[in-house]
Amino acid sequence: MPHKLTDQQVTEAHSRYLNGELQQNLCREYFVSRKTLQNEYKRLGLPKRYRKNPNCDRLTYDLEAAYKEYINGKPLEKIALELKITPRALVTRFSKKGFWVFPACRREVIGTPAGNFNPVQTEEAAYWLGFLMADGCLLEHKGKTRTTYAAAACSSIKDKEHLEKLARFLGGNLYDQGKVIQVVSQQSGEWAVLKDFNFGGKKARRLTLPKIREDLVRHLIRGFFDGDGNIWVSKDLKEASCSFYSVGPTLIKDISDYLLRNGINSKSYIQTTKAHKINERILAHSSIGKLMVIRRRDLCGLQKLLYASASVYLPRKRDKFEKLDATPC
Repeated sequence: MPHKLTDQQVTEAHSRYLNGELQQNLCREYFVSRKTLQNEYKRLGLPKRYRKNPNCDRLTYDLEAAYKEYINGKPLEKIALELKITPRALVTRFSKKGFWVFPACRREVIGTPAGNFNPVQTEEAAYWLGFLMADGCLLEHKGKTRTTYAAAACSSIKDKEHLEKLARFLGGNLYDQGKVIQVVSQQSGEWAVLKDFNFGGKKARRLTLPKIREDLVRHLIRGFFDGDGNIWVSKDLKEASCSFYSVGPTLIKDISDYLLRNGINSKSYIQTTKAHKINERILAHSSIGKLMVIRRRDLCGLQKLLYASASVYLPRKRDKFEKLDATPC
């Protein structure tokens, strides 16, 4: 049976491959599959993998420098092309080194952080700390040679402009995943501080109201409300309610006590969900702490407490509170 490639073609393709040309491009040029090309190498006794060639320059690149370019916004495909390896191979090498590789989606680089949580001394820091308590998490990736850390938050695509502010504050990257927007920051200092606030592991059940300046607590609660809160106003504006949700009952109690100290009555209770099935997994029933503010006078007091002289908030929830201004408290 005649071979698909001549000996000269196989030798030429193998030489180009060892000099850094991608094998997938060679397969496309010679109209053969990757498996066929590898079999032709084997037939002539040529090394199949480039690592057997000590003169190949593809092992001399600096992974740390390449990863720095990736973090600064350079597309993974362009970096792989310059290094003369496939994007998949580059991702594998990043992972083995312990470098964090993010989802394959559109990314926007924000740059250096505009603030921090060490310590919490500003309205913006208190607000974003509360927001991360609701929608944030800590990520840890262990490689063979190093471990990388990141803080992340995720929200709906309709809140993209709001998450851009969080990305600027954390100095992180913004990832557009279609229906969801994700912010990821690899500032190791922020990771350590957030871990001190009980963010590690199953953070939701262990969260409590952080010990920060009393005048900043209301901003933190506003951030938590924008992450895990809800406000409902009827069409005729006669009925309304505001709710806070958290798996951790201690945090719900702390918020209820703080509101009571400011003259706002609320009702808190534990809401139990039934066992349900998601992606072929049976999830056991769970309990969720819920805090509700129902009386109109208390809702007006909550609006003044959260939004008086506020500079950072989620507009769509603030707009619902403003509807209450149309009717007397």
